[in-house]
Amino acid sequence: MSTRSFASRSLVTGVLMSVMLMGTGGPLSAQETVQNGAVFGTITDQTGASLPGVTVDVSSPSLQGKQSAVTDGQGAYRVGSLPAGVYHIEYSLSGFRTDVRSGFTLAVGFNARVDVVMKLGSVEERVEVNGQSPIVDVSTSVVSNTFTRAALDSVPTSRSIFQAVYLAPGIRPTNTPDVGGSQLGNQQALGSYGYSGNVVPLVDGINVLQANSQNGGASPGDFVDFDSLTELKVVSTGADADVGPPGTVMIAVIKTGGNDFHGDGRFMRQWKGFQGTNLPDSFSGGPNVNKLVNFTDVFADIGGKVVRDRLWFYWASHFQRKNTAVAGYIGPDGNPGFSLMHQDNHVGKTTFQASKNVKLIGFFEDASKVEPQRNGSNTLAYPSTWSFVDHFRTAKGEVLWTPRSNLMIDVLGGYYWQPYQYPNQEGMNVAGNPWTFNQTTGVSTGAVRNVSSSDMGNHFRKQSTGSLTYLPNSKHSLQAGYLAFFPQADVKNSPAMPAGDYQLQVRTINGVITPYQILTYNFPLATDGRERALGLYAKDTWRISDRLTISAGLRFDRYQGYNEASDQTAGQFSAGGSFPELTVYTWNRKTVIRASYGQ
Repeated sequence: MSTRSFASRSLVTGVLMSVMLMGTGGPLSAQETVQNGAVFGTITDQTGASLPGVTVDVSSPSLQGKQSAVTDGQGAYRVGSLPAGVYHIEYSLSGFRTDVRSGFTLAVGFNARVDVVMKLGSVEERVEVNGQSPIVDVSTSVVSNTFTRAALDSVPTSRSIFQAVYLAPGIRPTNTPDVGGSQLGNQQALGSYGYSGNVVPLVDGINVLQANSQNGGASPGDFVDFDSLTELKVVSTGADADVGPPGTVMIAVIKTGGNDFHGDGRFMRQWKGFQGTNLPDSFSGGPNVNKLVNFTDVFADIGGKVVRDRLWFYWASHFQRKNTAVAGYIGPDGNPGFSLMHQDNHVGKTTFQASKNVKLIGFFEDASKVEPQRNGSNTLAYPSTWSFVDHFRTAKGEVLWTPRSNLMIDVLGGYYWQPYQYPNQEGMNVAGNPWTFNQTTGVSTGAVRNVSSSDMGNHFRKQSTGSLTYLPNSKHSLQAGYLAFFPQADVKNSPAMPAGDYQLQVRTINGVITPYQILTYNFPLATDGRERALGLYAKDTWRISDRLTISAGLRFDRYQGYNEASDQTAGQFSAGGSFPELTVYTWNRKTVIRASYGQ
């Protein structure tokens, strides 16, 4: 059977406008990429007159080399393409004292306005202000919260990306929250101010949504490594036109190298003795029922330089193991068994300053989730469990080009790939060992298969984003960009099994197991779902006066979902063909000729 189906949708989100009634005098900052920010402002003398020609030098351990700008005729300046970090800023002009801002913290994607009043004096005289950083981004109406590495380490959580997102006001889990690592390996769905069912998870700019849809998905597919983050930004509502679907936006920024070598290492171990309860055994079902037996967490990373101010690297490896008791489950040795969860993450990142105006960034993540005894329970003993394996691979290449101080181009390309499989335990998927289900006891034996989803498959999303930011003057900040998901795949495969493509159903009658019926499956079966997505947007931040700013945007999205043509091969229980055509010819009352044809 060959099929091919289509469903497409175009959507114009309309003009998105917000008015900010706050002090926003001075030049506007362009909305940078989701990860990079900017420092901007106006420089005047003590009389309030604008100062053109002031040199602004910006440096940071997070920055390769130094970035500079010169104020225009209105005393306005802007330094963009700045990653999150702690900065040192100097303002210098002949005949005036040098103004210095040290310990200046810039969060991910933050547009920091710094207006400076310079005093008469020599350049050698310095006026230094330490640690004063703006808290509110006055150039945007987006409601967001940014968590630095220091905040992520100091707040007591289970050290998972999901629990970190829940720190943002208005964000709440829509399923079981992670307490003490109890949800390791489980994707966590979340909602924002009561709106759930959709999230935009970006890891260094790559969308890692598991659901094969740009406009739907409640949780990330990838288990983003918590300890490899340098910062996490959560947009709970009011996203700009550069974000298509509604819902929560999660922007995870991975650490980078630097001119100085740095690293971290950690070993943590938790035993069942550290777990307490205030419920008696009669309430919990008995002692140690479904309790955490032990939890192990090992992490190490290193970053540094290959060439000073030119080429940096970063690498991290993370290993986590969880062992949980399961009531009534019989393990491989015949004794009470456990639910085992192995989760590993390996992250690599390079940053190359190709020239003064061009930066190249590469990122790769290889993560995996392994459950050697998946779905073990009191009705499913070890031999019939799955040796489940789930991989998560993410990669990107990004180019940041700043041809002029008021023009920036950012282009990113990459992919997210998630292959998975549910193989039976070794020696189970053999002829004569079919999946057997006892309707009386609820116990399954034999080679159980995953009919609710598929025995194997993968999610694969190739993607590209780009933006062009332009500041024509101090009144307007213009940006246009695109998002493209190339034919992304959602492949599911249920192959024919030597043990049989059916479920043998039995009943226990008077202590005797008696065959009752069989449930057949039309396997082998493979599906190849695809989707294309294209988003285009343009926006402008317009400062009308010192106290009134309007942000307006227009976005167009087009989605096309379809299934690739496929041919299903015959299985053990092929689908019935069409009814045969029957033709009858009668010569006389004693002679009849019958002919038929069917398929």
